[in-house]
Amino acid sequence: MGVVLAAWIIAHRQDALERWVKFDFRTELIRPAELQGQGVQDLMLIRGVLCGKRGRVFRNPAIQEVLNSLSWYKGDPDYSPSRLSATEVKNLDLLRSKEASLRPAPVLGDLRWWTNRRITQDSVADASADELRLMRAEILAAHGAEFKAEPDIRAYLDERYWYRPSATTTPFTKTEEENVRSLAEWARAKRPATVLPGELSTLPRGPIKLKGTTLRELRLMRNELFARNGHVFSAEWLKAHFSAQEWYCPMGEERPLTGPAAALAVTLAEEESKRLKELQTTNLALDDWREVSATELKFFRAEIEARKGKRFAVPALRTYFEGQSWYKPIDVYSDDLLSPVEKANRSLLFDLEGQAAAKWERFEGD
Repeated sequence: MGVVLAAWIIAHRQDALERWVKFDFRTELIRPAELQGQGVQDLMLIRGVLCGKRGRVFRNPAIQEVLNSLSWYKGDPDYSPSRLSATEVKNLDLLRSKEASLRPAPVLGDLRWWTNRRITQDSVADASADELRLMRAEILAAHGAEFKAEPDIRAYLDERYWYRPSATTTPFTKTEEENVRSLAEWARAKRPATVLPGELSTLPRGPIKLKGTTLRELRLMRNELFARNGHVFSAEWLKAHFSAQEWYCPMGEERPLTGPAAALAVTLAEEESKRLKELQTTNLALDDWREVSATELKFFRAEIEARKGKRFAVPALRTYFEGQSWYKPIDVYSDDLLSPVEKANRSLLFDLEGQAAAKWERFEGD
């Protein structure tokens, strides 16, 4: 888009927004009739003005560029949805519901309004696994789900003005239940592995594929077999992880794994050893890790350094590696301890982690 054209569009939108700049969203309710004829982009910008008056900085460039062009706008990095009055929240709900009704396919922020609209796979075909996870989470969150076991999702939802977590969830419509199931299936299909952490309530039959699973995921799955058998964990990272799972019920008496569960534990341990060797001696394939979350990539990358004794300042990493029997931290760590292959793999994982984190940072659900 040319500079002149972009400037014209912004100026045109400024003129169209003038009445909304003067509107007192804090005390006045927007009448639905006032939004007649407004398109999705118009509604987004009205929403931007409402929140912009409170200092919000948007990740959506279409909104933020217009706000930046308004002389009165002062972005505040400390903005919080708690600044919004009850009337502003009602106005946002009206704007957001109108936006959602005009879109043929959902985007983040729309899902709480899709109570009776079925989501098709084609309509979200371009969404990443993380985006599909968040869409599913928005439906659950609209009914109060707390997401204690998924801190990344909880952090995303805590930024949403409409999120009200509750120990008791409200009822779902049949369509919502179907959408939740479908979004989970489509997100899961982005990962090629037969099983992932949290999926061992029913053990897989026959040979399993573990391609694209990180070392942390393999360890979580192996320990999940014990957790579902009532095991009490001493390692803090495992204790914290499984305590957040609704199904976890620790028992005082230890019960050994038997049959298929014991066999799967051996398979996962063998895969862990194989994956570790690959990490140290073989260049990782880029396509195997594209849909892995930034969090998992961070732990996977740090494993390369941890194996050489690096100490970690990040609490989550420090606790995780201190829970590994092989971890022997040293006082003076240097990247010179890494082989060329390890450096290349660390670089690849770092780049992918950055890309995944950047995508996550752009997600904006209101």
